[in-house]
Amino acid sequence: TARSLTTQTNDGQRYRQLVEKNFNKVVLENDLKWGPWDLSKEYTNTTYRMDYTDNALAWLNQRGIAVRGHYVVWGHLEGDGGTEKRKSLPPQAFRSAVMSHAEDKVKMVGQRVAEWDVVNHPLGWGRGMMTDLFGANFYDQMFTQVAKWNPQAVRYINEGGVLPRNGYNRDLYFRLISQMLNRGAKIDGIGFMGHFKGEENLAPPAELLATFDRYAQFGLPLQVTEFDVRFGKEMGKRFQLSPGQEA
Repeated sequence: TARSLTTQTNDGQRYRQLVEKNFNKVVLENDLKWGPWDLSKEYTNTTYRMDYTDNALAWLNQRGIAVRGHYVVWGHLEGDGGTEKRKSLPPQAFRSAVMSHAEDKVKMVGQRVAEWDVVNHPLGWGRGMMTDLFGANFYDQMFTQVAKWNPQAVRYINEGGVLPRNGYNRDLYFRLISQMLNRGAKIDGIGFMGHFKGEENLAPPAELLATFDRYAQFGLPLQVTEFDVRFGKEMGKRFQLSPGQEA
């Protein structure tokens, strides 16, 4: 979080040293999401405050560490605090709230953020998408608007369920991007959420390479985002070594 980069404590100092030593790009995991962004502007929360965000962005920029903005809008109507808070509004009022928030955020951080997930979870989990309310071209319009608000920012689309073994979104995501590009959407890059939940979810290298080769046909940068491999305590038991056994 931005707070972790700005707190004047021993832990904060150690965190900054680790970031500066090991990373050339940083994502503020939650600070630029709609719900935390609202809290940051209210200055009533101990985790999210606009001065934390401003100071973290300044600290990173001063050291030449690029910042990735996650995210401008969340495509699904569930799973995002700011979206869920307003989704019961009349469609036009809800759309106005989405656009107002997006413009405020993108313009306020300006050039301090080098790239954005313009639309996060554009497919989501089936029904209940912003495109259901605002039309199939809504994502295209978001990319156009972000290009106007910050022409220098690299604009990504970002979705999950593509890289894991037999990814359920693999064909749907490819089709969506094809349709958007054919309509002239200003997509600069394609993000793949790298959530792998257990060893049965890990795709073999050949499968991963085939997936990347397929998406490379678009001629756009490809980026693995949100990378984590989760095993947990129960899964970890399967990998416990016997005495003398080598890893």
